[in-house]
Amino acid sequence: MLSYKEFEKVVFDWLYTKHQLDKTFTFNVRKKKGTNSEKDYFIGTERSNYFATSFYAMPVSFPGSSAEAISLVFTLNESVYTYNFDFTQTQQPSDPQNQSVLNVIKDLKDPLQQKFLFKQKVNEQNKMFRMLIAPIQENYISLEAMFSDIDQQLTQIIELVDVAILKEKEKNPMFKAHRVQLSEFENRISRMENRIEAHTSKNTSNECITLPEKTQINMPLNQILYGPPGTGKTYNTINKAISIINPSFDLTQDRSIIKAEYNRLLEAGQIVFTTFVNSKFTFINF
Repeated sequence: MLSYKEFEKVVFDWLYTKHQLDKTFTFNVRKKKGTNSEKDYFIGTERSNYFATSFYAMPVSFPGSSAEAISLVFTLNESVYTYNFDFTQTQQPSDPQNQSVLNVIKDLKDPLQQKFLFKQKVNEQNKMFRMLIAPIQENYISLEAMFSDIDQQLTQIIELVDVAILKEKEKNPMFKAHRVQLSEFENRISRMENRIEAHTSKNTSNECITLPEKTQINMPLNQILYGPPGTGKTYNTINKAISIINPSFDLTQDRSIIKAEYNRLLEAGQIVFTTFVNSKFTFINF
């Protein structure tokens, strides 16, 4: 099982790889550092075991607001991962911008219910209007399976949100809402990287340690990936095997292309799996 920060990094890498394959795909990262979040990629807290990203620039402002109106939320439980899409806005908007955000989310209710399962019934009498789209599976131990399911839902959700935004802009031309633009995305990524690097530098000794010549070691290609089910061993083994055998292969390509290259190397006999089971034997027996 990955730690909170490891999980956050894996999610960021997955999303950023999607951006590298399609420059129109953008997402939000944490804008400001907070206590114990100087190296975080997304909003959220390790204490609460959740973090979230979003795909739109849609300003909201009301007492207690701290997140986006439309978010993809990831949760890390004791032994599983999960996610949900969260649509939230105050039912007491203080200005036309917040009213338009509420209109968009309410307009999405029926289209979303026709395509997806909601985690809970929408209570339209609450102070906050909220819809939670459930994941395809309740929980996941495989990150690859979870990412695949998110992809299925995300594509459809973005299409529906885009339509709802255009519809609202016809009523309120001053409504500010759009997909995160490339310039915004690149700026936020740059600021995030600088923040993480600056904090990392503060916690890293500036002393340069030189090993004596006889103790310098060239790391072998042999590597051990360990951890319980669902921590990404198979996912990363595929990448590492390809990078060793075919270093020039572009691992930022679509996952289906990466798997095709892996299968080619496997069939050619350049990759071989050996299963070692030590349940009945100790090391000395071998």
